[in-house]
Amino acid sequence: PYTAEGPDREPAAAADRIFAAGTGGWEKERRFLLFGILLILMLHAGRMNITLDYDSVHYGLRSGYILDNGMGIFENLGSVNAVYFYPKGLEILALPLSGTPTYAFVLSFSFWCAVFFLVLTGDLTARCFGSRAGLRAAFLCACIPGIMNLSTSAKTDMVTLLFQMMFLAEMPALLGGNAGGEPGIRSLFWGLAALAMTLALKPTAIAFSGLLFLSTAAFLLLHRKEITFGFLPKPWAAGLILFFPCIALLGVTLRTVHLTGYPLVTVFTGIWEKIGFHGHYPLAVQEVPDSSAGYSAAELAGFLLQRIGAVFVAPSEDKDLHILIAWGTTLFPALLLAAAIRAGQEVRGRAGQEALRKDAGPGRLPLRYLLFTLAVFLCFDLVTLKLLYQVDGNYYDLSYALAAVTAAALWEGGLLRALTPAIVMALFMTSITNWAGARGFTELKLDHYGFYDHESDVMNYMILNAKEPIYRYLKNAPRIHLLTMSDEPECYLYPCRAESYTDLEGSGGNVRLVKTLNEFKDYLEWAGIAYLYTEDRFLPEHPRAEEIVRYMEEDGSITVVITQGGCTLYEYHAGIRD
Repeated sequence: PYTAEGPDREPAAAADRIFAAGTGGWEKERRFLLFGILLILMLHAGRMNITLDYDSVHYGLRSGYILDNGMGIFENLGSVNAVYFYPKGLEILALPLSGTPTYAFVLSFSFWCAVFFLVLTGDLTARCFGSRAGLRAAFLCACIPGIMNLSTSAKTDMVTLLFQMMFLAEMPALLGGNAGGEPGIRSLFWGLAALAMTLALKPTAIAFSGLLFLSTAAFLLLHRKEITFGFLPKPWAAGLILFFPCIALLGVTLRTVHLTGYPLVTVFTGIWEKIGFHGHYPLAVQEVPDSSAGYSAAELAGFLLQRIGAVFVAPSEDKDLHILIAWGTTLFPALLLAAAIRAGQEVRGRAGQEALRKDAGPGRLPLRYLLFTLAVFLCFDLVTLKLLYQVDGNYYDLSYALAAVTAAALWEGGLLRALTPAIVMALFMTSITNWAGARGFTELKLDHYGFYDHESDVMNYMILNAKEPIYRYLKNAPRIHLLTMSDEPECYLYPCRAESYTDLEGSGGNVRLVKTLNEFKDYLEWAGIAYLYTEDRFLPEHPRAEEIVRYMEEDGSITVVITQGGCTLYEYHAGIRD
């Protein structure tokens, strides 16, 4: 905890004092932890360019086609699926890095966000609980594949987690980390600015960042007598702190409203409809799901136990795949158990009572804040396990990080030794999993351009699968709007604004658009789709798509442009109706 002498003095954790006495143990542990963090980062960097996951190719790496296709980010490109209307803060930030022969520049943005996240996590913990706890917290976060597997993805999770950690990093000053408390209230404004940025990055941030804000507000209210907030900063200073994040959030939200009619899409559209918003064609209204609806009490208990077991113990079923590729592993429950044991010991012990009781002074407030926030998030996590139709492991990144920081803060010695089996398990899962499910590392090449040439990889894929003529045709007209009836995510590799049939009628889309042939044609013309692309192996598995193609061939709505190897590019002719 912070010493009574003020923030300019180094935190005097007991472990730091012991190891400073010359035992040499701390120096060995420090080198081991730094080496471990570096090794894990190198592992992820070494496979960055071969782990192109579905979500990254779906939207994160195609900003030049689906975000700004030549007329700015507010252009309506005729998309249907909700992923195209997510808050696009990350894509806007990384837009100058896209449109090159490599995806590595955009992917490296996430990778460096992961590096900064580890540095920030270590710094936050060290400022409150000593340098040993700080380095341990960073190492434990690095070991969790549920966090670090997102460092090589263009998904928004990594940068969102970074900004959420920025909010947490401001809390020590607010809770008594600075002498006199005067800078504390300014830290709250910096924290709010970081949370505002998360809302511009990820749609689910409204739930998790909102919960972080509410839990913090509740904690401050409960401990208002122990906190000296100091004087409010001058209005111009507070406004300047919040100005840029709020402008970014406003711009991203206005884009979503302009294109959809809603401030935020996905499962929140049903809520907006009840408030009075009305969505634009062709979006469908979606309600907040309850995957356990209709279960009896016994069935609900079994359902929750299965999901809790998948998240905490073993995601062993096929439906748990999205947990496995971003799993907290058994290290997550081990960290929770370690935190619970140590917190219980402190509460029962005489020294712990003195440290944790309400009149113990501001030095222990950060620890109480961590325990309180972690407990709130665990309760919320259980609610999501009940409601969500599909559970992804990355939903709980912030819970993983809070568990790591809290356990490192509570334990002075013996933590890593006790967690060794769980750490080994986590490192093993890190080495064999990633969001794309790829294996191995990027092939070593001495002949290159200074970056990994993904464009050549795509071209080789097209040649091997007899798609090269279609690829070259579309590459010459990148503003073409293409609807593909083929497998994902390969269909998104075409160099134009391609949307898949699954986008149209699947999750996040609007199945009514393919209910009749005329409704389908109405959508094609509204969206300005000029070409259809089909693959023979896809159509038999999607009878409605196969019917649509056959009917349109019969009435002359589509004509063949190129056909080769079971792949066909059609030109669509507008205006033909039954």
